Amino acid sequence: MPGRTSRQNRHGAALYDAYATDREGYLWTYLPWGPYSGPEELCTRIDAVRASGVRPEYALIDLATGKPFGQASYLNIDPAAGSIEVGGIVYAPAFQRGIAATEAVYLMMRCVFDELGYRRCAWPCNSLNARSRAAAIRLGFTFEGVWRQANVHKGCNRDTAWFSILDSEWPVIKSAFEHWLAPENFDAENRQRMRLSAHRRSQVQIRRLSSTPAHFDGSRNNGDYPALTRSHPDAFTIRRGTSLKLRKDFKQWPLWAILLIH
Repeated sequence: MPGRTSRQNRHGAALYDAYATDREGYLWTYLPWGPYSGPEELCTRIDAVRASGVRPEYALIDLATGKPFGQASYLNIDPAAGSIEVGGIVYAPAFQRGIAATEAVYLMMRCVFDELGYRRCAWPCNSLNARSRAAAIRLGFTFEGVWRQANVHKGCNRDTAWFSILDSEWPVIKSAFEHWLAPENFDAENRQRMRLSAHRRSQVQIRRLSSTPAHFDGSRNNGDYPALTRSHPDAFTIRRGTSLKLRKDFKQWPLWAILLIH
């Protein structure tokens, strides 16, 4: 759903501060960019990405504080094939493996499948990046294989591991996300009661019992998939539990937003 955060905000300096808590520089081990010598260098890179028009790059915002905690991008957008990738994902250490990190990916995939009607969302990562590979599986992506010697980053060979979600798989995965994000799935200390993978298994069983096909009717697109450009909404947010309408009072729950970096 549309966000309320101003498009004119610049997040480079605040992002640098958030990343600076990673004293050892582990955030940048498997990425082709970073670490940065200062906020000016990070802002310069953000400006260069925006000017290139190659990909939409987003800042991940913790609306409880109004501060950014990470970045993510859509890559290799192919409207004719209905295919898109999510990548360039960086989370500040305090937000890694947290609720906001999971919700950010959910928001991006919801835009891909529900708003843009794409057929495939891919997650490429360095094959040596065990955390990224584990995250892809946890989030519902299916491992497809490895492209050997796919690239060279920072003077080192990169084999790329590929994961994907198809539009036919999205309804189950989406429902699992929404059940996992619901307030009832967390205790008073924000510890999950049920894992995301367990919610997916539950949703698969429900659909088997109800004999409800877990797929979209792709015919509505007629093979013509909208390109993701700045003409689309630049920001979208979700209040935890809104999709399921499980609570009337959401004010006590934190909000997160994803908005295009300008």
